[in-house]
Amino acid sequence: MYQDELNQLIEATIADGQLTAKERKVLLRRAQSFGVDMDEFEVYLDGLLFKRREELAFWRDSEDDEAATEDSFEEAEVEEGRGHDAQRGSFAHKPQNRRQMEAGRSARGHGDMSKCPACKEIISGLSHVCPSCGLVIDADHDAHGSLEEMMEEQESILLEAKALARRSAAPATGGVSYLAVPLGIIVLGAVAIEWNWTVLGFSLWALAVVVYRVLRKKQRPSSSTNADAPLRLAALRDAFEKNERQMTLFFGADRKVTQVLGTLNREMASLGGATEPAAPTQTQTKRLLRVAIVATILLVPVASSIFRQRDEEVLKQAQAALDYGRLEEARALTDDLHWDDARVTLAAQIQGQELSHRLDSLEALLPLKHYSAVQQQLQQLTWRPNPTSITWTAPASRTPRRAFLARKAALNEQLPARYRVAVDTTLVE
Repeated sequence: MYQDELNQLIEATIADGQLTAKERKVLLRRAQSFGVDMDEFEVYLDGLLFKRREELAFWRDSEDDEAATEDSFEEAEVEEGRGHDAQRGSFAHKPQNRRQMEAGRSARGHGDMSKCPACKEIISGLSHVCPSCGLVIDADHDAHGSLEEMMEEQESILLEAKALARRSAAPATGGVSYLAVPLGIIVLGAVAIEWNWTVLGFSLWALAVVVYRVLRKKQRPSSSTNADAPLRLAALRDAFEKNERQMTLFFGADRKVTQVLGTLNREMASLGGATEPAAPTQTQTKRLLRVAIVATILLVPVASSIFRQRDEEVLKQAQAALDYGRLEEARALTDDLHWDDARVTLAAQIQGQELSHRLDSLEALLPLKHYSAVQQQLQQLTWRPNPTSITWTAPASRTPRRAFLARKAALNEQLPARYRVAVDTTLVE
């Protein structure tokens, strides 16, 4: 009805027709480990026990009938005078010797009926070790496995637990190294947003999330490697303890077996600290990532304010150079600026200064009535945007351009009608 191991243990326990409270407790615990319903199992166990008692009673009655028949034959031989006294004595003890041989050939696990073949000491319960002489009896019993098989299984469980403990602790050397790349991308995104490159900044943050997930999968190809290690180790520990209880129950009286079990138990207990993985858990990693993001968002504005102060000083120096007409000096200061909008502002001021000087030279041609030359130069004078900058249309760059277009339109109005050119006055207002 149940698994072979459980059925064999039940048969070995109730073989003598007796069931002690301790034996019942052991059977109930074993049945519970197999997921058997306890009420159903107790009913089934009581039925088997009753059936076994009836079998034993029938066997005893049959044996008594056979002994009575043999005794009647003996009495008949005595009456007829065909037996010798010695022969009758030997024949009289024959049934008893036969019953002893039958009892000696009975299955192991018969409780109080089992005796040590060496010293005749009674061996009670399910033990396979004589309490008097220490002889290991019936070590190859099939109901629970031989002593060698049980010891080999215990060693295998311990080796697997040690290997699992080493694997769970291995990632501790490089636990969160994969966070370096996404954190660097997050910093770049924060810097881009601070520089008013909003689209680029949020794009970098999205890229950081993708890179983080990809690197985390490569770092941890299987989630069960660390996350399920404590559960697997706990299951191995339960199997180890179960096997230890069986060996103690059947062979615990043997001192060598007890010593080996003690050594294995200490080695298993030494793995207790390895039940928790040494590497940071997923929750700790996410918490660390959040802290790094918040720290980045807070530190980037501080660093940017320092760079902005320095850029403001450089812009003041460049403005002073422009006031004195030193365009090359102002252009050289452009490389010292960190922020793109500052570079755009300075480049716009330099270009506005250059175009203003050229407009001054054209105004000098008007009194000379060189209208054709002025017309040709006005057509060539245009504002040149910087194609390498994505913030060229920032408000800081519009003031010099607006001033240039206003002067160009005013100069164009001074020309005769047929010499005037088309001037874009969109940003003049």
